[in-house]
Amino acid sequence: MLPTKRPFTTLLSLGVGASFYFVFLQLVVLRTICHFCIAVEGIIFATFLVGLASREGRRSLTHPVLAILIGFLGVHAAYTLPLGKGGTEVCPLDRGRVVLWEGPGEERVQFFFDPHCPPCGEAFEVLQSHREEFSQVAFRCVAVHPDSEKDALAFYSLVIEGTDPWEAFERVHGKEPEVPLKAGARNMLRLSQVLLQELGLEEVPTLLVLGREGEILVGRRSIEDHFEGTLTLPTPGLAPDICDPSGCD
Repeated sequence: MLPTKRPFTTLLSLGVGASFYFVFLQLVVLRTICHFCIAVEGIIFATFLVGLASREGRRSLTHPVLAILIGFLGVHAAYTLPLGKGGTEVCPLDRGRVVLWEGPGEERVQFFFDPHCPPCGEAFEVLQSHREEFSQVAFRCVAVHPDSEKDALAFYSLVIEGTDPWEAFERVHGKEPEVPLKAGARNMLRLSQVLLQELGLEEVPTLLVLGREGEILVGRRSIEDHFEGTLTLPTPGLAPDICDPSGCD
């Protein structure tokens, strides 16, 4: 028999609110269904209904809707709580969100760059001039040249300690700042380099546009053309003004 005392029913109602949020997250934000998650959330909701059906359960929880709402909003607040300054979220264990900057716009992109890549600095200026159009920018610093690793680690160390990634880019690009290495920076660099390789690329600057087409833009000029609206159907491939392991063009 299910317990129906006040602490249990209150906790269960909060859990139902959290479950509603996770369903909302899958359907609206991620647009991907986790069948196991849906099954667990269904069990929680069914348990809640069974407990609420009893007379004692109804008496022990005066405002179940309020408790569900608190659970929903509480999980939402925890999920969207920024872990750094400037709307930046640092997630070392999630390749999808290593250094994520949150903006006011609608465009979602991932920007791959090397600290010693001159075309990357020019592409950065293009992105910065359009930053109000972004809802998310995932900054992915990679080291296509062995001598870039120190500054790539410096970039991740800066954002781990709370530096805005736009500022961190300007501090490390083409320079050699003295930044103490932070725990997790090396793993973040490795994850970004693995993802670039999984895309079948080793050139930077690379912009992965997380839109309907999932465009991959390689090279500064392709990125500029994209934002100027002159590149209607961007295609993967080498473009002018890139850096790769053999050097910079």
